Amino acid sequence: MEKLPCKNCGSLILSTTYQKNDGICLLCTRGITKESCEICYKEATVLTNIDGKKVCLKCNIKLSIPLVELWKNSCNPKNNIFDIESLEIKPYPEFEEIFLDNSLKGFYYPLCSVKFKHKNQNQIFHILSHNGLWIDETKNSHELNAQYSLFKKINNKYTFQGNLKTFKGHNYIEKLYKFLEINFDLTINFTYKKFLNFVVENYPISFKNFDYEHYIESFFYYKTNKIKFKNEIKIDDFIPYEKIKNQNLFKNYSDNDFINIGEEIILNEKHFENQAELLNKTPLGCCWVEKYFQDGNSIFCFFDEEKQMVYCVNHYS
Repeated sequence: MEKLPCKNCGSLILSTTYQKNDGICLLCTRGITKESCEICYKEATVLTNIDGKKVCLKCNIKLSIPLVELWKNSCNPKNNIFDIESLEIKPYPEFEEIFLDNSLKGFYYPLCSVKFKHKNQNQIFHILSHNGLWIDETKNSHELNAQYSLFKKINNKYTFQGNLKTFKGHNYIEKLYKFLEINFDLTINFTYKKFLNFVVENYPISFKNFDYEHYIESFFYYKTNKIKFKNEIKIDDFIPYEKIKNQNLFKNYSDNDFINIGEEIILNEKHFENQAELLNKTPLGCCWVEKYFQDGNSIFCFFDEEKQMVYCVNHYS
């Protein structure tokens, strides 16, 4: 079939397309123009900005190969500082096991605690999520932002490094969370919709500029799943990794799913406003959101041994 050059970019297009669009190809009609890649110098419609250079997708993939290899090496149990065989997991730990006070209650949900052996000593880490709350992008910091939350590890407990005022609606949380906790126990058999209506009708404070439905939904499904899975899993002592794995509550750093999705985080970190240099941190594992909330962000956990800092990194599924 005859092809004719586009009047704008010169690309050969079908004569039917030429006639239909007055001699313009589909990409040009959509405002998508080709630019020259600054590495291979070929024309491409999609380019990314890497270190100040405009790079086509093929060159971007080639540049990413060394990072991918470094990431896979860091996920190799032989290169990790922790003994993967010693891993023990406790789902849904109590808040008091993680923090010295309750100031973060209602802001962060404890997903699980993991215990590794390191230099013949037990190291315990906690994986937390602020699902249900949005970050005020104008108040981003290197301690708390849309990509991750930072915690200082002291004697297997955490101190929060961020500012709670970074969360939108932070002034509502303490009272609202207490109200939800009390009434969840009283409405234990309610569906989510019924629980939401109950809260809206009975909560004495009006919400302004706060996504209360998202917050209440996250609270409801977290509490519901906590009951469900704590009833299914014995928690008299820590749970062997193999049993937890079947529940899809936690993936260790050596798991293929963790490696594949974590690779996306590592490669995209160059676009983060607040970079944590995660490739230089020790990967611990990930809690998948599906078993804790209805939807939201899964949490990948990384450890900075030198500074004793723990990064809970958001991955939106």
